[in-house]
Amino acid sequence: MTRKNHTFPALPEPIPLARFSAAEDLRAAIGLWAAWLAGERRASAHTIVAYGRDLAFFLEFLTEHLGGPPGLAAIGGLRPADFRAYLARRAGEGIDRQSLARALSVLRGFLRFLQRRQLAATTALAALRSPKLPHHVPKPLTVEDAACSLDSAGELAGSRWQRKRDTAIFTLLYGCGLRLSEALGL
Repeated sequence: MTRKNHTFPALPEPIPLARFSAAEDLRAAIGLWAAWLAGERRASAHTIVAYGRDLAFFLEFLTEHLGGPPGLAAIGGLRPADFRAYLARRAGEGIDRQSLARALSVLRGFLRFLQRRQLAATTALAALRSPKLPHHVPKPLTVEDAACSLDSAGELAGSRWQRKRDTAIFTLLYGCGLRLSEALGL
């Protein structure tokens, strides 16, 4: 029996708890939250690391903002102005809106976890709205691109009738501006 050399992707680093200072009760709650994300929510390791990074940025800010390591009592006493100050700081660092929205979502999820476990309770985030995200409109094909796509629509098909079918379907989709689900519903 021969063994093949397999390479496995490296697991992401755990939540960077050493990056910020926090009281022991808050560190324990973060550990419970990470375990809950992995166990009950079945979040991937990469998701947990990304959430942990967002939480670490927030707790690093809180340490500066409050003048000392935050604990669960400090988390429970936060006001909307504290969260606005955090978002303003992150926006000033050049963080885009999508990242700010994710960071706010992470904070909401973490605070909801703390509230459900009766570790800390704050309603300060309810007063904040997520940043408006831009909606990107798809760019239309140029006439040349559309003609080229129509010509190549049947190239992968094996027989003549399949080429005609594929060309007809593509013509229907593009010519009528249909979504695939709309064309399938005909």
